[in-house]
Amino acid sequence: MPLLKNLPIADILARYPGESASAIGRSYGCSKRPILRILKEHEVQLVPPQDHARRRTIPLPDVEIADRYQKGETISQLAVSFDVSDAVIKKRLQQQSEKLRRRGPGRTYTLNEEFFDVIETEDQAFYWLTLASAGPVQVIGFAVRT
Repeated sequence: MPLLKNLPIADILARYPGESASAIGRSYGCSKRPILRILKEHEVQLVPPQDHARRRTIPLPDVEIADRYQKGETISQLAVSFDVSDAVIKKRLQQQSEKLRRRGPGRTYTLNEEFFDVIETEDQAFYWLTLASAGPVQVIGFAVRT
């Protein structure tokens, strides 16, 4: 972390009205505190953080992003393609009410979600009883047919 006396005061004073203390600090590898200290020592009127233009709106083709996402491109691939962060792409998709896919690979194994709907074989009974005896299980509307 640079020492306070090594920071270029003239540059900081010139940059401050247009840039936030945090942004200036990042450019010198320090936090905003030494920057604010310099500004106060030089009696610079501080601007409230919300008045800085911290967030910029990036013009992006939202419809194209949604189409490419629906066709299988990942958020990371789209972010690289449009030169923005993953968070920007994800936010744009959410703003368009796009249902986001799960991260990572899909299911490794297939799952028969109807396996226990009707217990007709010994295997089904064995697995159901094994799972049921493993701990508290709430079963609603269950009937055993013989």
